[in-house]
Amino acid sequence: MSKNLKILAAVTLGMLSLTIISFLIMAFTPVGGRIFTFFAMIQAVCAVFFMGIVVDAIRKQNPFRRIKKAKNEPVEITWEEFITYEPVNNHIKPIDSYNGCLFLLSDREMYEVELWDHHQVWTLIDEGGDTYIIPGYHIVNRLGYFLTKKPWTSVQITVIV
Repeated sequence: MSKNLKILAAVTLGMLSLTIISFLIMAFTPVGGRIFTFFAMIQAVCAVFFMGIVVDAIRKQNPFRRIKKAKNEPVEITWEEFITYEPVNNHIKPIDSYNGCLFLLSDREMYEVELWDHHQVWTLIDEGGDTYIIPGYHIVNRLGYFLTKKPWTSVQITVIV
């Protein structure tokens, strides 16, 4: 925490303690008076304002925010790494490519894909002549689907085929 932020936090805590003391004086003295009421209200508003500044500054200095952003960066993996998710063989209409794990777009194969949990479905897509496998059930540019025993955990994964 920077020196200026520590000073601002100390001033804010001081204002809050003065506000509490002012409210106690108003509550327990028969003639608290309007001056104390006005003074306490100004202190309360200022303390809340400064507390907002302190909390915002502390949030901006949080070192864990950068780690969270890094987790959301796209990750490209190879086919060999994709195999660790344990793709299921197509038992309906097996084909030779992709180790017999690709489910094409026939009605029976699509029905099988729709039965599986969304986090275990991967879509083979063609984008500008390049072929990728992306997590989830997608329709645009799809060539087929893969079903895996292990679910995917991040939408940011792309398998380079």
